[in-house]
Amino acid sequence: RKKIKPGSLMKALIRPGAGDKNPSDGDQVVYHCTVRTLDGVVVESTRADFGGKGIPKRQVLGKSKMLLGLLEGIPTMLSGEAAMFKVKPELHYGEEDCPVALTDGFPKDDELHFEIELIDFSKVK
Repeated sequence: RKKIKPGSLMKALIRPGAGDKNPSDGDQVVYHCTVRTLDGVVVESTRADFGGKGIPKRQVLGKSKMLLGLLEGIPTMLSGEAAMFKVKPELHYGEEDCPVALTDGFPKDDELHFEIELIDFSKVK
């Protein structure tokens, strides 16, 4: 993984999680994600109340195509936790060789807020 600069990924806890284990590379994570501009405009969401399909994402840490900010941020979370990550462009869609496709007009060069709810995680069999 690339080294990240201090201050390029900041976390604020919204709701604490349960347990004492965090997900790590190779774990499947199930999470909801809502992406907002710094002035609060929702630009992407998995949640139905924000225009998404209402289906959480399922990805394998270290194997699935993920944004660097999420790859670094999600392993700091506990199951059931909700957190807001303030992410600089180089750790989201503005990342060089970004592995995730994005729609035209998406504010990829702006700092964004990623609200993540880690529903659950488990070892991949």
